[in-house]
Amino acid sequence: MRFGERRPALLNKDANQAVETRIEIRDWPRKAAVEVHEVRADSYLAENTIERPDTVKLADPQTLQLALTGTMTYRLKPNSLVVLRFEGASGE
Repeated sequence: MRFGERRPALLNKDANQAVETRIEIRDWPRKAAVEVHEVRADSYLAENTIERPDTVKLADPQTLQLALTGTMTYRLKPNSLVVLRFEGASGE
């Protein structure tokens, strides 16, 4: 991790329901863009094997925007792990 980054991880272990979460970043100058990296599977205990190499899937990264207030809402899909990458403003 480079200096000036924050990478919180969000986990939804519920197999049936999506979960909406609100993230708020305070007292840290940051860029508005947020990289989103998501891993999904049918179960949070799933694993890739030689026989089943695509059980756990990594989605293509997305870029979302923080509101001017430093908040964002993210909806976690069932059985998903998400890592958000926030980058400090001006090399912070």
